Amino acid sequence: EILLRKTLGELAASSDITFTGEFPSESIMMHRLVFHENYQTGFEFTDKPETGQTDWYYVRVTQTNGSLAWSSPIWIEATE
Repeated sequence: EILLRKTLGELAASSDITFTGEFPSESIMMHRLVFHENYQTGFEFTDKPETGQTDWYYVRVTQTNGSLAWSSPIWIEATE
């Protein structure tokens, strides 16, 4: 069992972030994430949804041994 409890900011604590478009849907890949209690970072991703459309995102984690974990969907409502 893998338990995932991190904010997107915590998951983005890496300088190696890649936007990809080759997957069945758009995605962001973040490699070599480092978590440390004193490490702070900012993370910004601008999505351009259709007017009034609600999007969802999820976090997928792949461990070095090949084990996988997914977060529940993170729903983002579009603003005007």
